[in-house]
Formats: sequence, structure tokens, C-alpha cells
Amino acid sequence: ANRKSKALSVRFRRKKRDMVTVLDMSKPPRPPRNTELAKAWMGIRTQVLTTKVAKALGMEGKKGFRVTWILPGTQAEQSDLRVGDVITALNGDALDAYRLQDAQILTRRVEDLEIGGEAKLSVIRAGKDLAITVALEETPNTAADARTAEDAVLEYKVRELTFIDRVNNDLPKDYEGLVVAEVTSGSWAQVANLRAGDILLSINDEPVDGIRTFKKLVRKLGKDKPKRVKLFVRRGRSTAFVFMRPEWPRD
Repeated sequence: ANRKSKALSVRFRRKKRDMVTVLDMSKPPRPPRNTELAKAWMGIRTQVLTTKVAKALGMEGKKGFRVTWILPGTQAEQSDLRVGDVITALNGDALDAYRLQDAQILTRRVEDLEIGGEAKLSVIRAGKDLAITVALEETPNTAADARTAEDAVLEYKVRELTFIDRVNNDLPKDYEGLVVAEVTSGSWAQVANLRAGDILLSINDEPVDGIRTFKKLVRKLGKDKPKRVKLFVRRGRSTAFVFMRPEWPRD
């Protein structure tokens, strides 16, 4: 290792090849994902062009996927792709999808491509054949990948906001808060009407901008033992206060 550059040289064998790679130790490691290695992703939602759907659209005999949603803030949104487009081929290879069980064919084919690469789509729009290119991104973290924490006294759990959370709730990319993932039955949190799916924004007027802050504020509650705990949450498209008057455990 080189102390000044904080680079670590690693030598290893790959089959019959003698390989050397360099690890940059100056950058903090990315938090591990709970899923497989990151894969390529295209920010759209689609439906299979089933035989019935194709007939209804006047596209009998066609196979592929109809675009139903282009996720905001994605490379797909920056492309020429439009809702209603029918994707019939990817990189020149036909998408043989016409049954409901074929729904994952496009997703799996995209995952086989390179993150940062391009997907060249053959598209039908209003009866016209188009060629549209979409830049591929890394599959965004899901709720299963998000870090979690809990308040063991008030008995509720939270997790980080994910990309899909922000999209589904029409939230900007920099929106801060934590999703209430679980509320224990019979707990102070449930009695106060805290609900799973709420987005926790503050605790006793202290902003909750991440898991670390949440844990800090929970420790502070346990130390100060306030008579009232006030949570401020986003619920759907509105906000609400959740008030609790817990009986704190004795030291």
C-alpha cells in the first residue's frame, strides 16, 4: 500500500492469467446491497402486448411491451421514448412477449447489458416504426436494500427513502426523511396512530434527515425522557403530527 496515495495493489490469478488491480482506499466503501451485484436498468414500466391488447390497439400479430410509465428523473425520461410506445426489439433482437408470464423478458434482457451502456429499442408509435436509444442506469435500491433502525421503547421501525419511494410519492430527489416500515401492535406508536408507510420528518421539532440522525434523536429521548414526544410525518399528500405520552422505563 502507498500511504500518500492510499492505493492498495492487489495481485491475483484468474485462470491462467496473472492479474494486478489497484484499490483506491481514499474513498469510503459503498454500503453493501442486500441483493445481487448491481445490474443495468431502464427507468420505465411496461405491460406485455398480449394477443388481446394487440388486437385492441389494432396491432394484431405484434409482440413486445407497451410503455405505461416513464419514471421521472431517469435517463429514460431524457430519451425520445413516450408512454404508449410499443417496444418490439432490443438491440436488434425481437422481444417474443405475448403472454402475461412473459412480463420479465425485457427486464432480464436489459440486466444482461452494461450499466452506462445503451439500449437500442425498436418501437412502434402510432403505426410508425422508430429507433430510440436509452442510456442504461444502475438498478436503484429497493426497500430490501435500505438501512433500517428502530425505536425500541416507542416500538416502531424506520428505513431509508428509496428512489421508488420518492417517485411514488412525487417527492424531489433531495427530499429527506425516513419511511415508517413497521409499527408494533399495542405500542405507544400505534396508540398515537403512527402508521406504516408514513414518512417521518422530525422528532420533537428536530429534522430527521437519515438513519444516523434518527438513532441520535432516539438516544436523546431515552436520556431526556420527555413527557411528550411529537413526530411530524408526511402521510400521502398531506402532513400530520403524531403525539405520544410514553411511560419511560426506569433506569
